[in-house]
Amino acid sequence: MGTIPTKSKKTLLIQLVRPIHAARGGLFISMGKGMHVHRVLPSFELIVIRSGKLGLYEENNEFDLSAGQSLLLWPDCKHGGLYPYEPDLSFYWIHFTLPEQPKKLQQSTDEDGLQFRVNQLSEPARPEYQRELLHRYLDERERGNIHPAQASLLMSQILFETSRQAEFTNISEHTTSLAGRVDSYIAANCTHSLSTSQIAKQMGYNEDYLGRIFRNAYRITITESIHRNQIKLAKSLLQSSKMNISEISDHCGFSDARYFRRIFRRLEAISPAMYRKMNSRIHINRY
Repeated sequence: MGTIPTKSKKTLLIQLVRPIHAARGGLFISMGKGMHVHRVLPSFELIVIRSGKLGLYEENNEFDLSAGQSLLLWPDCKHGGLYPYEPDLSFYWIHFTLPEQPKKLQQSTDEDGLQFRVNQLSEPARPEYQRELLHRYLDERERGNIHPAQASLLMSQILFETSRQAEFTNISEHTTSLAGRVDSYIAANCTHSLSTSQIAKQMGYNEDYLGRIFRNAYRITITESIHRNQIKLAKSLLQSSKMNISEISDHCGFSDARYFRRIFRRLEAISPAMYRKMNSRIHINRY
């Protein structure tokens, strides 16, 4: 198979002066057989891994992708699979073209505010936002009436989220570890009713101190993190389960379905019911 690089120096310069032409896209869900075809395309392809692992090559470069990672494939470059699809693999894919194809390796250092760079291999800082934008684009396309301007704007947002890498703050190892413990606790217990005071008591720290440490590390409050984790779980259940809204609300640690709907709408800008309806229309392919 050869050496699989963990990094790639290849970048794509996106300039928001002309529209991006977004095309076909979908969600691939593996059936545990087959392999990505070997081909050369006239367009870019963005691949975002939702679950499992995917091995791909582009020309002489090989990539072993896992959940949360994104890969850009260039036009006129041969690419294909390195090994058969695994049973738990699923990934989003979307094709697009630019008004003027840039060089594969950009040397410009222009800091124009209307441009940004996307690494060929990336791990976005906000994968849930990236996936939400992908779902919105795929839903609008499945409706069959997406406007070219809307498609271009959504594709620009998807690429921008793909370009945003995790930032590291200059805080001590102890506070980083403590904040990480809080974050892990929230993720592991988001099916229960959580609060800052309850978490502080569980960990043996002052509530204000713990909240300050967490906010310095993650730039959000503990309460906000609790809500984000609960809504993240709720979105997954809305997409994959047959539970009704009240059942999902209860499963995600909310004692009041009305409060759940209010938090969901505040974070997602749509209601849980609309989110479920929107995500029932995206194109799914299994081969």
